[in-house]
Amino acid sequence: MTSMVKTLFETSSSPVKRYHELLVNNVMCAGFAMLIYDHAITLGHEIDVIWSAPKNLTSTIFLLNRYIVPAIILVQFYEKFAPVHTLEFCKVWVFLQGYLTCILYVSLHVMMAMRVAAIHNNSSKIKRFLWVGGIFYAVSSIGLFTAGGLYIIAEQLSPLGICLAMVPTFVWSIWVPTLVVESVLFIITVYSAANRFSNCKNFGTFYHSLFRDGIVYFLVIICSTMAALIVWAEAPHTLNELARPFSLCVVTVVGSRLTLNLKLLVLEESQATSGTKASTGTTSPDFEFRTNASWNVAAPDGGEVHV
Repeated sequence: MTSMVKTLFETSSSPVKRYHELLVNNVMCAGFAMLIYDHAITLGHEIDVIWSAPKNLTSTIFLLNRYIVPAIILVQFYEKFAPVHTLEFCKVWVFLQGYLTCILYVSLHVMMAMRVAAIHNNSSKIKRFLWVGGIFYAVSSIGLFTAGGLYIIAEQLSPLGICLAMVPTFVWSIWVPTLVVESVLFIITVYSAANRFSNCKNFGTFYHSLFRDGIVYFLVIICSTMAALIVWAEAPHTLNELARPFSLCVVTVVGSRLTLNLKLLVLEESQATSGTKASTGTTSPDFEFRTNASWNVAAPDGGEVHV
């Protein structure tokens, strides 16, 4: 048993550690309850605009986050409350939850990048910039986690069936790529919103939804990511899991609402315009533009990007 893990094991029954464990469990339960509540109240919308509509990349990302995240949290509950774990389970779970979390965050950034591209009429310059940023994010996040995960499993033990390990001092840096990428996307979005407002003085319902939801998403993901970074950088090792599961739940809820809000907007406008078209034989050019922009964005090469 290494000295660091031995110290961790020896202090695992201290009053402070028990208080920290209770705090971590309560915060994780709060995040999971919020996640399940959001699933329950938006299930009808999900059926209307996801399951009953043609599938595309956006709906696939939505479903991945919608149903993989609860599974991750449930296994996290099993890890904390099951009486005995094998060392193999502990090591496999470190990598499995880590890589799944990376993939889920990457998918959310892809969704936001698609929205930014739609705001800029799918500009080829913006798309190239977003591709470079996406590759940077994926490589840096997965690389940092892999380095941290290898360190953790090298130090990991399972005394008395409990998963115990020390995390490396650099583990907080895993959250830095998310802060950088989301900040860049936010700046691009605000710049576009300012230009559009100065030119036309009116966003319209489609752009209003994009800008409003994008700003809310940015504020939530920045706050939750900063909380996780600060906890991993400064808090005692007994609080390592205080912010990550809760942050994952919060980001998943906000990401799901981004997709549902936009798809519901287009569905409602489509139904309203269908009635107008039936009575007049025409549709509003403004609605045609917003519908195409939010569902099938014409790419410069003649293809389509589903947003």
